Amino acid sequence: MPFRVLEIDFVNYARQMRIIRDRHEAEWRDSEGHMHKPENVTPGEYLGRFLKTDRIVRCVTLVVYWGEKPWDGPLKLSDLFAGEAGTSHTVQMDMNFLDVCRMTDEEILGYTSELRTVFGFKKYARNKEKLKTFIDSNQKYFRNVSETALNALDELTHSPELQKIRTSKYQTPEGGFDMCQGIQEMIQDGIQEGKRDGIREGEIKKAKEMSISLAGMGLSADKIAEAANVSVQLVQDWLSEKSENEG
Repeated sequence: MPFRVLEIDFVNYARQMRIIRDRHEAEWRDSEGHMHKPENVTPGEYLGRFLKTDRIVRCVTLVVYWGEKPWDGPLKLSDLFAGEAGTSHTVQMDMNFLDVCRMTDEEILGYTSELRTVFGFKKYARNKEKLKTFIDSNQKYFRNVSETALNALDELTHSPELQKIRTSKYQTPEGGFDMCQGIQEMIQDGIQEGKRDGIREGEIKKAKEMSISLAGMGLSADKIAEAANVSVQLVQDWLSEKSENEG
């Protein structure tokens, strides 16, 4: 990834240089198309088609990592070099790296527009209780989520709840969707569904403990759900919560 960032930055700088040189090429041709050196241009500037006063715009490439597992790849170009890293004659470049699932809530809320919504939902997508807490604490960011942001979240999380929210019931007058209301109602529906299935709090606790034990024995979420008499989604939430607590 550090090498890819270097390639991207180089392409951007090369494009800017080409635009400047092409402009000078056009400026320094006469009416017959012949090149000539203006009086105020030095031989070096004329040869390079680049004036001492010309400037290019700095490129900043941000690497956004959405993975739930910690990043285990290189974070700087010198990590790819053989031998000792950081010697004075080598290119030094640290990536601008954003690890979404390990950002703090303060860091997430420091971003503007709907990035806060996307980052927060992605971080807590597999833990419904924490997701509800985050949404409840930041309702103003989830009251009118655009379809573009909803599409991004759908692609990143494949959450079935998002498909249920994408209906006229949760559509706002501004054309977005009220994720705050949608998620709250779905979590409440899940609680009611659990009660309708005759699962009391004590039984839920036992089912959760059983699910974690069976997962430790290598059983799949489908088999665990069948044995514990709960939904596969609930089993996945329990196992995800256990993994986060251990982390």
